[in-house]
Amino acid sequence: MSRLPKIIGRQVRRLRKASGWTQADLAEQIGMSLDMIGRIERGQASPSITTIVQLARSLDCEPAHLLMNQDVELFPSGSMHQSYSQLYTKLVGISDVDLNWMIDALATTLNKTKKLPDR
Repeated sequence: MSRLPKIIGRQVRRLRKASGWTQADLAEQIGMSLDMIGRIERGQASPSITTIVQLARSLDCEPAHLLMNQDVELFPSGSMHQSYSQLYTKLVGISDVDLNWMIDALATTLNKTKKLPDR
């Protein structure tokens, strides 16, 4: 039997826990049974490509990350992950002009030697 289900399961479990989610939370998020999430995490089920994509979207990663036999730090774990996730959610959809202004403002704040850019 392929090692791929075990690799996928380990990555799903790691990313789910880093998100602060329970198996029930993840199951509800993607419309899957709790039993199936448990089977996937234990490497006892081979998820379809569609399921891998759904899991990746819910876990804020690329589908390929679930297939890697190595840990990929996508976001810091715990509460920092939630902060980054919330920030990303708020930034999606803003204009390029506003995003560039925010990046410049952040860089200025971190350097504290430049004047804030005009908006």
